[in-house]
Amino acid sequence: MKKQRDLFIDKSIEAEKLLLEIANDIYINIDLKPMSKAIFFLSRAFLIINLYNVKNYKNLKEFYRVYRQNFKNQKNIIEDDYNFGKIIDQNKQKLDNTIKNLLEIKKLKLSNDMNGLIFNSLLRGKYEAGEGLGTFLTPEEIV
Repeated sequence: MKKQRDLFIDKSIEAEKLLLEIANDIYINIDLKPMSKAIFFLSRAFLIINLYNVKNYKNLKEFYRVYRQNFKNQKNIIEDDYNFGKIIDQNKQKLDNTIKNLLEIKKLKLSNDMNGLIFNSLLRGKYEAGEGLGTFLTPEEIV
């Protein structure tokens, strides 16, 4: 039992390292500031990567469109107030490394909540520093 738990912890640590690398890459190379926008982008991207066979930014955008269409077909309205597709288009040359790292996290086959891990990994520094906590609850900063 302990070995299985240790393996899970090792995988979680590896996933967290990759997430921090992704966040740094996004913050430096992609126009997603504040960090809350990066978190929302990553959570949506990881959702699509988990559901579909995504290999590049074109797949990510197309499968997101398919995902949204499936909801509309089921009479479940899903609005995209975040404009995920537009962000992909604006940053398509820069997304390959992000997608590659998200695919590496998927290969770890963690059974826990990846969105929780994304939020925990990327917000921990802000929380520990005691800075701007309220501004990280929505895609737009709250004044």
